[in-house]
Amino acid sequence: MRAAVILHDCFGGRGGIAKFNRDALQAMAAMPEVTQIEVLARLAPLGPVGPLPDKIRYRHAGGSLLRFLVLLAAARLRGAEFWLCGHLNLLPVVPPGCHLVVHGIEAWQAPPDTRRGAWVRRALRRVSRVLSVSDLTATRMAAWSGLPRNRFEVVGNTVELATYAPAAEPPSGPVLLSLGRMAVQERYKGFDELLEVLDDLSRRVPGLRLVLAGDGPDRPRLEAKARALGVDAKVTFTGYVPEAEKAALYRSATAFSLCGSGEGFGIVLLEAMASGLPVVASDRDGSGEVVRAVGGAGEAGEIADPHDRPALLDALEWALRRGPGAPPAGLERFAYPAFTARFQEALRSGMARSTAPASAARSR
Repeated sequence: MRAAVILHDCFGGRGGIAKFNRDALQAMAAMPEVTQIEVLARLAPLGPVGPLPDKIRYRHAGGSLLRFLVLLAAARLRGAEFWLCGHLNLLPVVPPGCHLVVHGIEAWQAPPDTRRGAWVRRALRRVSRVLSVSDLTATRMAAWSGLPRNRFEVVGNTVELATYAPAAEPPSGPVLLSLGRMAVQERYKGFDELLEVLDDLSRRVPGLRLVLAGDGPDRPRLEAKARALGVDAKVTFTGYVPEAEKAALYRSATAFSLCGSGEGFGIVLLEAMASGLPVVASDRDGSGEVVRAVGGAGEAGEIADPHDRPALLDALEWALRRGPGAPPAGLERFAYPAFTARFQEALRSGMARSTAPASAARSR
C-alpha cells in the first residue's frame, strides 16, 4: 500500500508535535502492508533532517504555500491509497476518507467563523477516523464537531526509555525544572504560575532554584516578570536545550512541573518520569491524564489546579520533598513498542477499507 502523510513539521523540527510525527512515521513504516510513505511537510525543518526510515520519501515546502500546493497536487496525482493528515488546519486539502491526528488546544474548540474555519468543518464530515493523543482532546473535539465519540481513537505519545535514566547522585540542592517553548500563544505552559509562587515555595523549601528551560519570543517577558517579582536570583533561564542534552538536564533536577491549562498531552512529563523525577501536572488539561495513566496522583506525581495557588504550592512541595527515585512501572505503557502497537492498530482498519475496492475490482 502507498500512503501519503500531510503535516506541518517533522524531521529536523522541534517540539512535541514534530516528535509525535517522527514516532508515528517510524511506526507506520514498520507496517508490512505499507510499501511507501510520501511525507509532505508544510514548514521547513529547523535542523538537519538526518537519516529517514525506510519507505519514506520526505518533501518539505519550506513555508511556501505555493510550493506546498504544488507538492500536494503531485502527491494526489501519484495516487496514494491511504492518507493521514497530521493537523486539523491541513484537513481541507486532504482527500475524503483520511485519518486525522489531533493533539490539543487546536482541536478543543470549533474553528473560527471564517472561510477557512468553514472549510475545516466541512472537511471533518469526510474523515474516516480521528487519532488523538489524549482522551481529553478527543472528548472536547467530539463535543463541538458532531463526530461520534466512537470515531476517535486515543493513541497517546511515546518516550524512548533507554534515553533517560535517574541520576547516580541527586543534585546538591532542591531544583525545580520546567521545560517548554516560550511563545506568546503558548502562555498556558505554566511558567507564569511557577514564577508567581516561587517566593512562597522558597520559604517552604529553602535553597530552592527554579530552572525554566526553553526559548521563544516570550522569554524576555518572563525574565522581566521574574525581576518584577524579586525572584530573578532564584531562576535560571537556560534557553533552547538540544535533544542530545535533555537527559542530562532532567538528571540535574529534583522535581519537574508542567502545570498549565493548554497541554494536549505533555511528552516532557514522560521524559521527566523516565528520569526518575516526581512531576506536577494540571487538572485543567491533558497533562493530568498522563500522570493518571502512568500511576496516578501520589505515585508518579501530583495533579493540581494551576490557578489554585495553595493547591499548586502543596503539589510542588510534595514533589520537591519526595525527590528523584526509580521511574514508575506504569511508564511502559508509553514505551515505543506499546505506542507502535496502538498506532498501527488505529491505522489498519482504515487501510483495509482503502484497499477493499481495489481488491474487489481486481477479482472481477
